[in-house]
Amino acid sequence: VLELEANGQTALPPLHPRATVLTALLASYNRLGAVPRMLAHHGHSLKKLHLGCNGVTCVAEVLPHLTRLTELCLEGNRITELPADIGRL
Repeated sequence: VLELEANGQTALPPLHPRATVLTALLASYNRLGAVPRMLAHHGHSLKKLHLGCNGVTCVAEVLPHLTRLTELCLEGNRITELPADIGRL
């Protein structure tokens, strides 16, 4: 679990995909602007993703790779389009 809520983060700290098993990322109320691409490498383990209120505009690149998600929070962002296969998550 990586909890970085309300820290003013503009980027996530580097996480090596083979050295870290990430099951939850709680990073709401920051300034990320985009869903970090490195999350696609954790699609086999990431179950909870909270990126609310970050100014995110696009999730299409990473979201389809997060096949184990059971909880997703993207409220308060600027997302205008969701991936067509979001119903499979």
